[in-house]
Amino acid sequence: MINKLTDWLSSLPFVWARILSMQLRGIDPHEVVDARVRAVSAKIDIPIEALERHYLAGGHVTAVVDMLIKTKYRNLNVDFDTIAQKDLEGVDLPQVDPDEFENNGSQRVERYVCPGGAHEPHA
Repeated sequence: MINKLTDWLSSLPFVWARILSMQLRGIDPHEVVDARVRAVSAKIDIPIEALERHYLAGGHVTAVVDMLIKTKYRNLNVDFDTIAQKDLEGVDLPQVDPDEFENNGSQRVERYVCPGGAHEPHA
């Protein structure tokens, strides 16, 4: 049975196999793929695996990618992991001014923590 499933998955085009894999792991493929497309359109290379991990950790991939795009357009040197960590700590990223990430401004970003800490997990 497992061999048949593996053979079948390997015969699918990569994109469809990836989407099926996301669905089987409880990941919303639309949210992750949309975030990846938006990042690539902004010339930001974020591996889809990083977006999947962030989603599974309860993070908000759309908010993280939006903030990454904003920091890029302001020529701030902020990486995916920094913003993703703040998202998982409960920072309400849409409320944060991207300039507050400059010079590793984690102290300034802390004031945007959602009441009660981390975000609600995905439904």
